[in-house]
Amino acid sequence: MTSEAAEILSQILEVAIEEANLIIKVLTSRKLSFKEIAKIAGSIDKASELILTLYWWRMLIPKASSTLSWTTCSPKLSLDEEYEVPPCISYAIAELVKKHYWSYKVAIERYLDSIGEVHKETIIDSIDEILSTTIYKFYVKASTISHALTNRGLNEKDVNRVIAELKGGGVISPSIQLAILLKIQEPIYELNKALFIKKLKNN
Repeated sequence: MTSEAAEILSQILEVAIEEANLIIKVLTSRKLSFKEIAKIAGSIDKASELILTLYWWRMLIPKASSTLSWTTCSPKLSLDEEYEVPPCISYAIAELVKKHYWSYKVAIERYLDSIGEVHKETIIDSIDEILSTTIYKFYVKASTISHALTNRGLNEKDVNRVIAELKGGGVISPSIQLAILLKIQEPIYELNKALFIKKLKNN
């Protein structure tokens, strides 16, 4: 079961099947400390490389971070460092292992179900519009998200709540890339690279 999932993941992330197997083992592990990942990877050097790869994809984030901005919480790679998998990635990996496909819509739907979001269908329906207007491939304007949701009937209070939920689920993260902020002149969000990779490859 895992080997088929690893083959699919290796194609999605463009990594070797062996590395894809390691990624699945790490992301489905109950303990996500540097030491535990080193045990899975076989060495400290391999663990460091794997953690940095997963962090770049936004599949693994340092747990001690006090910010929801991924760009400000890069791994320290210390032996006692702990990590967490964004909820949306946990759901995507679970579907991959169980049903052998990668779907951002299913992952987001399962996350929204888990928090009892009443506007689940509206949010999922807005995702494709949001993804169609990305900037610099992995970023989206705050106004783009707001417009996609308000155009489907959500009020400002609902929009603010939904954006907070999407941040909490690891779907998006507030970006502090100064060069982009200065050019765009409004808040922007980074999209989870791994979650949306199949869609963003075509952008």
